[in-house]
Amino acid sequence: MKTLRLILGDQLSRSVNALYGIDRARDVVLMVEVHDDTTYVRHHKQKIVLVLSAMRHFAESLRAEGIDVDYVRLDDKGNSGSFTGELGRALSRREVDRIVVTEPGEYRVWELMQAWGKASRTPIEIRQDDRFLCSRAEFADWAKERKSFRMEFFYRHMRRKTGWLMNGGQPEGGKWNYDAENRRALPRSINVPARRRFKPDAITRDVMALVGKRFADHFGDLDSFGWGVTRKDALDALRHFITSCLPLFGEYQDAMKTGGIFCSMRFCRRTSTSVCWCPERCAKPRSMRTGRTGPRCRPSRGSSGRYWAGESTYEASIGRRCRRMHRPIISKRTARSRSSIGQGRQA
Repeated sequence: MKTLRLILGDQLSRSVNALYGIDRARDVVLMVEVHDDTTYVRHHKQKIVLVLSAMRHFAESLRAEGIDVDYVRLDDKGNSGSFTGELGRALSRREVDRIVVTEPGEYRVWELMQAWGKASRTPIEIRQDDRFLCSRAEFADWAKERKSFRMEFFYRHMRRKTGWLMNGGQPEGGKWNYDAENRRALPRSINVPARRRFKPDAITRDVMALVGKRFADHFGDLDSFGWGVTRKDALDALRHFITSCLPLFGEYQDAMKTGGIFCSMRFCRRTSTSVCWCPERCAKPRSMRTGRTGPRCRPSRGSSGRYWAGESTYEASIGRRCRRMHRPIISKRTARSRSSIGQGRQA
């Protein structure tokens, strides 16, 4: 059976479910850059460069494995500008027996996929995105009888489920929430660590030129672009965050410094949610060495035991990622419910 496997721009992981069981001799991976996805809101120019460059690098890594990649660039002749149009064009180019995709993180794309299943003569399999610690079905089950939705309560549910930041049935440290102690003003004597930057290579420079020309009316500049666009870059950014930013992250996580361009030390999130590593990767490095089921937390330096290093890593890399995943379900609820979720702080 020959399969067409569609990979989206925020699914650039070799372990993404759509690639599971790939037959290098027969299957085709489809990746497309489309106008609709870059303009449904007016994205910052650097975000567009980040996603497109990461996609091109990921495609090259798959080709290096001997995988057939059908890649459509934004400026390719005949590009229809939409996921639906490019899927149709790919099916006209390739004779396949089925289509495999991983469920998307955005409701608008989820609706497109539902329409494909109804309109296409080729069977479509939509697989669960198991990079998340919570499935859509599990979240729906957790939420179904609740009158209000707060990240605080979902966060506690996930801690109980994973055992992370837990001491038996109780939260590590004796409290669920340390928010009040994590909002301190940044002292003049403390400098926010310099952002980990990556020099644009030839692929990224080509994308920068394309974006600068095609999205000239979008906000932002490209001269300062230095985001990681490969798995190696993403892991380097994670290591930098853990060693240079995490020790003081808790108490000053919401602080801004006059003249600074970043809020506190949250440098790795953009790279992590776009390219190449999953939340569990940064939440469990200690457990991999000790054999524990989750990270054994210790007080972070300067926190007097009030803020836990493991919690900071979890919040930065998992809680937010989970919140993105739930938007497809939440978006069908009332505006009031959506607002309460967006405003609910993580523990």
